[in-house]
Amino acid sequence: MPFQKVRSGAHIQQPPLSGTAKMQRKHYAKKVTQPMRKQLTDLRRRMAQENIDAYLIPSDDFHGSEYVGNHFKCRSHVSGFTGSAGTLLVTADWAGLWTDGRYFLQAAQQLDGSGITLCKTGEKDVPTEEAYLKETLQP
Repeated sequence: MPFQKVRSGAHIQQPPLSGTAKMQRKHYAKKVTQPMRKQLTDLRRRMAQENIDAYLIPSDDFHGSEYVGNHFKCRSHVSGFTGSAGTLLVTADWAGLWTDGRYFLQAAQQLDGSGITLCKTGEKDVPTEEAYLKETLQP
């Protein structure tokens, strides 16, 4: 299978990765019982059209600012999480939001029923975004 590009939140191009994303059913896996956010299903549909295996949406802007203007609130739009710090990673069959301890409670509430798993940065056995991609995307 040819290499597929992993694109990031409309303003950062990530290096190409290959293969099909396969969910690793581990501690951060969560069975979704409620409907997903429409924005998430729309993104996945577009990813399939463009042959994109993973899409990374950071919270920051071109300058790495934590507090950004509305133009850069793509992560909030897709996930529903309004905290100022977090990164959303979407694959064909899984989505996770990484955030730090300041936002664990808020994120858990805002992601409930969204189809997005909360990945608590810094907690035991929670991989980084990069480690998750390396584990799940096969060449």
